[in-house]
Amino acid sequence: MVSTEVFPGASLLIDGEVPRGIYLLIGNSGAGKTSFCKTFIARGLSNQETGIYLSTDEDCGEIQASIQKLTEDQDRMKGDLRLVDAYSWRVRGVRGDEPFVTVNPADLTGVMITCQKICQGVSKPRFVFDSITDLVIQSNPDTTLKFLQLVTAKMRSLNALAFFTLIPTSHDSMFVSTVRTMFNGIFEMRLDDTGSEITRMFRIFSIKGVKHQTRWMVFNVTERGISMVDDSTSRCAWCGGVIPYEPHKETIKDRDYTFHATGCADNFKRKLALERLSEQLRPCSNAHA
Repeated sequence: MVSTEVFPGASLLIDGEVPRGIYLLIGNSGAGKTSFCKTFIARGLSNQETGIYLSTDEDCGEIQASIQKLTEDQDRMKGDLRLVDAYSWRVRGVRGDEPFVTVNPADLTGVMITCQKICQGVSKPRFVFDSITDLVIQSNPDTTLKFLQLVTAKMRSLNALAFFTLIPTSHDSMFVSTVRTMFNGIFEMRLDDTGSEITRMFRIFSIKGVKHQTRWMVFNVTERGISMVDDSTSRCAWCGGVIPYEPHKETIKDRDYTFHATGCADNFKRKLALERLSEQLRPCSNAHA
């Protein structure tokens, strides 16, 4: 693991330092979001940073073991790992003892209080919330949105570097669009099964405050975490699929993109327009936090 890279692919996709902020990582089930998050936290711990991991999708004992394994080649965890388990509460009940806190995800007030306590004395932590989708299942969309406004505000007050995960196909478009307005950047993961094998891909759709590429990167999930594959395969900027013929090329906002066809380009431009609209609506969203 290259611990100097803030998150997998950062040095290949971002010019300069990664801005501290709150980021949304979206992708369908199995795309690699949790593996990405574990690698992100492990790299911070190897650099003596505090890592806070709130999980609604996996037992924190398993998360702790995975992160410890990822830091073994870095003289083990040098930072402080703090875990909030909103997954195992049905079995263990609500507990506040070591090695990690267990909370009921349906009790969002209790979850928020736990987040406040576990962040005491922390500055510039790495934070993971995995995932928003599971929280909605336990609560409801409106309550979850209000909760997210509080948590993201808390992370910003700590100058955190954070990733929240979401499965977009599990929610209606209005909910997803509203969630997107809360974050400093959108990261995407997807699976491509058009070839003989499933290919996992990652890209930065948008990020504020820094120049970045938006091309799809192939990545592998290994025992050492997420690793990006910097290949030169021509891929569609909209869907990430391999382009086996002469691509359709367009320049959008001074950047060159390749697509399967004009339809993919039109879809990509509509998504960029939606992102710009979401950014314009963001002050209104924050006003209700």
